Amino acid sequence: DTLAYFNAALSAENAGNLPKAIEYYTKVKDLNYPQPLLYNSLSSLYLQTGDTTAALNVILEGKSKYPDDFNILIAETNIYLASGQNEKAMANLQEAIEKDPTNPTIYYAIGVNYAQIDDIENAEKSYKKAVELRPDYFEANYNLGALYVNQAAMLLEEANALPFSQQAEYEALKKQANDKLSLSLPYLEKAIELDPSDRNTLLSLKEIYTRLEMYDKMKEVNELLNE
Repeated sequence: DTLAYFNAALSAENAGNLPKAIEYYTKVKDLNYPQPLLYNSLSSLYLQTGDTTAALNVILEGKSKYPDDFNILIAETNIYLASGQNEKAMANLQEAIEKDPTNPTIYYAIGVNYAQIDDIENAEKSYKKAVELRPDYFEANYNLGALYVNQAAMLLEEANALPFSQQAEYEALKKQANDKLSLSLPYLEKAIELDPSDRNTLLSLKEIYTRLEMYDKMKEVNELLNE
C-alpha cells in the first residue's frame, strides 16, 4: 500500500533512520506515487548520507517525470553547486530565473556561482539584485560586502608588493582599496543589523573601520566582540 509506505518513510525520517527512510521512499517512488516532492525528499536523504550520485540520479528521474517542477529544478541546481559543476548549475539557474524572475534566492545562488568562477562583475550584479528584491536578505548583504572586502584585499596586496620608489602608484592602489571598503560598509552594516551576533561580520567591520580610521565605530564593534 503506497500510503502505508509513505507514512513509514516519514516516521523513519523523523526518527533519524535514514537507510529505512530511503528504503520506504524508494518503494513509494517505484509505485509511481504522483508527488514531485517525493523526489526532493529522497534526494535530500541521499545527500545526508553523502551519496551525491544517488541524490542526483533521483532528482533527474523526478525531472524526467515533472520537467516543469520548480522545486526539483532547484534541488538539481543545489547538487551541481555543491559538487562544483558550475556550468550545469548556471544553466539551471538561468532556467529558474525565467520561471520565477523575482525570486531573490535564485539571484543569490547565481551570485555565488559567479563568485566561485571569479566573475566578480556578474557576482556583484546578482547579489545586488537579490538585495534589491529582499533588502533583509542576510546572506546576500554579507556576500556582497565580502566581495568588496576581498577586492580591497587584492588591491592592498598589489600595493604592498610595489617597490618603495613607486610611492604614487602605492597611494593610488591604497585609495582604490579604501573605496572598495567604503562600498562594502552599507551591506555589512545591514548584515549586522539583521544578525547582530554574527562574528564574521563584526570582524570584517572592525577591520574596515580601523583601515578607514572610523575609530568610534571600531570601538562599538570591539565592545560587541567582547560581550
